[in-house]
Amino acid sequence: MVKDNLQVRYNGDLGQVAIYDMAGRMVKNWVSPIDQSFDVSELTSGQYIIVVQTKETAYPMKFIKE
Repeated sequence: MVKDNLQVRYNGDLGQVAIYDMAGRMVKNWVSPIDQSFDVSELTSGQYIIVVQTKETAYPMKFIKE
């Protein structure tokens, strides 16, 4: 469960990080983020999917916002 900040651990450069609600709508987006901590405090409680895009591939992961 995530309250305010979502941590992503990846050894390399992140190309794009996007958060989608369960209806598939993009609700947050970061392009070429430097930090691997993402502020999700403004999201309402519920389930989301974060997609971490690298040069090689995309990694989708579910998380729950408190």
